Amino acid sequence: MAFVPHPQDADLDFLAALLAPEGREREEVRRRLRQEPDLLAQALDHPDALAHLRPAAEARTVSPWLVFALFLRAARRELGPGTAIPEWTGRREVVPVLDGEVARGALADEHLRRELERVLTAFTRLHPRALAVYERGRLRRLRMSELDPDSLRQALPYAHGEVAADLLRRMADAYLFLAGVYPDHLVDRLGKDLEEWEVRGQGLYRTAAAHYEEGAPEWARDLEKLAASFHAARRALNFVTKRFLARERPTWFVPMERGA
Repeated sequence: MAFVPHPQDADLDFLAALLAPEGREREEVRRRLRQEPDLLAQALDHPDALAHLRPAAEARTVSPWLVFALFLRAARRELGPGTAIPEWTGRREVVPVLDGEVARGALADEHLRRELERVLTAFTRLHPRALAVYERGRLRRLRMSELDPDSLRQALPYAHGEVAADLLRRMADAYLFLAGVYPDHLVDRLGKDLEEWEVRGQGLYRTAAAHYEEGAPEWARDLEKLAASFHAARRALNFVTKRFLARERPTWFVPMERGA
């Protein structure tokens, strides 16, 4: 379940065209984009990137990672102290909350923003998962959905080391993704309390980080940051969903009836 998004060839073509619109030296720019993180960051912040994105995204000539990376950066630029973000306070009860500065803080943190890119991109490529286990001398097959933390939890007794850490991280990612992109589903259809949901997600990220500490300290660091900033990260995703994904969630993500 380990997954780290990165630019695909089509993404580099798209970004190189922004930096070299006349076509001169475009291949050299493309090569540098692959090798120079600072230039890649500059291209992702290009003022014309979002304007050129929609036709490329609709034609699927760029990867989901690029789409979400540009949405998150655009949201960072738009958010401010006076920005209202919808909050689900109960079934079919939505109130605007001035959480703009909180959400912007999450998107201004490079490590945290990269984690949000990873979470969004990971949930565009879900696969059926099953685990064969022996219980009382009999073989049983556990079927799991990556959008349902409870179904993933049943595999924990059979996971150890970094496999357990990956599983815990994926469960925590599901908590953040659902609260950020599908809060209406959680509250209206499943009757979940978002504050309680946040606490559970934070706990899972911390537990996953503890499992990663020795084998992958960089994972532990980023997951600790996600745990500490879960609310801000969730609110950032709420804004991105409202601003850029409201009508397109089924296009990018698995229909919710298959998930939690």
